[in-house]
Amino acid sequence: MSDSRPIAPFGRRSVSIVETRSLGLYQVIKVQDDAAPLVRPGQFHMLSTTVGWGGETGGRPWLGRAISFLSTDGAGGIEFLVDGVGPGTHRLSSLKSGDQLDLVGPLGNGFPEVGSSDQTKPCLVAGGIGLAPILALSQRLELDGVEHDLILGFRNAEFAGAARDWPNASVSTDDGSVGEQGTVIAPLTRALDSGSRTVYACGPPLMLEAVRALCDETNTPAWFAMEAPMACGFGACFGCAVETKDGIVRLCVDGPVLSGSVLAGISSTGRVDAQ
Repeated sequence: MSDSRPIAPFGRRSVSIVETRSLGLYQVIKVQDDAAPLVRPGQFHMLSTTVGWGGETGGRPWLGRAISFLSTDGAGGIEFLVDGVGPGTHRLSSLKSGDQLDLVGPLGNGFPEVGSSDQTKPCLVAGGIGLAPILALSQRLELDGVEHDLILGFRNAEFAGAARDWPNASVSTDDGSVGEQGTVIAPLTRALDSGSRTVYACGPPLMLEAVRALCDETNTPAWFAMEAPMACGFGACFGCAVETKDGIVRLCVDGPVLSGSVLAGISSTGRVDAQ
């Protein structure tokens, strides 16, 4: 993949929240970032709040949180999808219009460019909070007039509310409360059986491993947006280092999107198996 990714401006910058909204159980934060209007699906930003970013009064600030973007208007308007599961993401989820957000980005390698002349049909697969980069890619493909599959998996109906703006998506839930009961593997298998595909996936580690194994078994090219703890976002701390067939890579600079061809397996912790 050529290194034509948008590059982050130097340093952290502060932007205003222009809108917030709920998407299922997730929170969407929209900002206007004129300093870096171009982003590629699969890239991420390190986010923190300008005020109240720390454990207690006078305490040490938290590290920034690596968050993928959900959508962009190409002119600096960027939406982030946040799941308030910990203190940092909970603080981000509490932001309101007019609040200030500190960010660094865009960072990392996103998904490769997909063209309408490609020989295989894109098949986009997302689970849970992995929605963000996949829906960002779906938005890009729609704008470019590229037909594609969109397969979304959720735990239950509450989480599946995040799919409301994508009525043409194939939706699965673990409990069958919305769409097809089960995981994304059944609809993905049908898509692969129906013709030549290239898979683009993001989601929980166990889902990614199941998708990786199926793509490997069927000789289907695939790209995976991986997750790992990230402290810096630019390769200095090696907190997100993972092993691949090609050696150790840092997901924040060499990823987070990796080709399935370099992955031998994905563990339940999200780490990549080298052998």
